[in-house]
Amino acid sequence: MTQFSSQNIQELESYMWVRKDYNALEKEYFSKAQNHIKHLKYIPWLRLVALWNSVAMKSSHEKSDIDLFVITAKNRLWLVRICMTSYFFITGLRKTSAKHAGAFCLSFFIDTDALDFSEIAIEDDIYLFYWILTLKPILDYNNTHQKFVDSNTWANFNDFSEYRNTSKIYTSIAEDKKKSGSVIFNSLDAILKKIFVWKTLRSYQKLWKPFWIIINDTMLKFHNNDKRRFFSQKIAKWKAW
Repeated sequence: MTQFSSQNIQELESYMWVRKDYNALEKEYFSKAQNHIKHLKYIPWLRLVALWNSVAMKSSHEKSDIDLFVITAKNRLWLVRICMTSYFFITGLRKTSAKHAGAFCLSFFIDTDALDFSEIAIEDDIYLFYWILTLKPILDYNNTHQKFVDSNTWANFNDFSEYRNTSKIYTSIAEDKKKSGSVIFNSLDAILKKIFVWKTLRSYQKLWKPFWIIINDTMLKFHNNDKRRFFSQKIAKWKAW
C-alpha cells in the first residue's frame, strides 16, 4: 500500500494554492452543476456524477471549467457519454476550445467494472490520491461513491476520513437504481462505441499516445492536463525531506 502523510497533503495543497474554504465562484459552480443534475438524473444508466479537479479541490480561478467525473452501469459507457455530451451541447455549456470558463468538461467516464484505480496509478501518485479524496458527488446512486473509494485499497484513504466525510454533504440525490441489463442496450452501446471510437483513437494517436489518455471498454479518460508525474516527483522529494 502507498502511504501518504498529512504533511505530504499539506505540501501538495500549499503548492497548488488550495484554499481553506470554497470561494464564491466555486459555490456558484456547485449550484450550477446541481441544477443540471436535475435533468441529467433521468439518464437511466448513471451511477455517479461528481465534481473533481480544481473546483472540488478549492483551487480554481476565474478561467476554470467544471470537470465532471462520471460512473456508469456496466456496458453503458458510450450511451451515457453520448447522452451527457448531447445535453451540454444543446444547452451551450459543453467545454470547447473557444469556451472554457464555467463550461462543463466531460473528460472522465468509467463503468462499475473499473472502480479500482490501482492499474492506472503511478508511483507516489499523490495527485490521483488527492483527486479521489476531494471528489464531490452531486449524484450518487446505489452508494457508488463509497464503493469507488472502498475499491481503491492501493493507498491509505482511510487515514483521511475528514476529506471523505466532507464529500458526503454535497450529494444532492441518493437513491437506488435497478440493474440496467438488456441485450438491446448492450448492442446499442457496442454500436455507439464502433461509431465514435475511431475518431477518439485518431485524436489519441495524433497526440503521440500520452499516458494520461485512456480509452478502453471500461474507462474513457481524456483530460489533457494530467499533473500526476510532476507531483509524483515532488512527493518523492518531500518524502526524502
